[in-house]
Amino acid sequence: MQMAHVMNYEEILRAADKRTVVWEELRGQEKVRPMCFDGADFAGISGSHYLLLLECEDDCEDYNWNYRLWNNMPTQLERRINKWKEDPYA
Repeated sequence: MQMAHVMNYEEILRAADKRTVVWEELRGQEKVRPMCFDGADFAGISGSHYLLLLECEDDCEDYNWNYRLWNNMPTQLERRINKWKEDPYA
């Protein structure tokens, strides 16, 4: 099985095109949520949460600082190994 990794913007767009499930991690939260592309954006399975894909470009300062997407459900070890980036606003 392939190890999970934090996706870059190009991978996120490919996942949207293929309607692949991605996994959203919010900094400081234990839960990692599955999200599916609904034709306009990635939405949580319950439909109550949206990624705002249009705001997630390559240079999006919040990506991998406040939130990040994984290609597969990450293990606790994978989450620990993949460090969050430093505060881009500091």
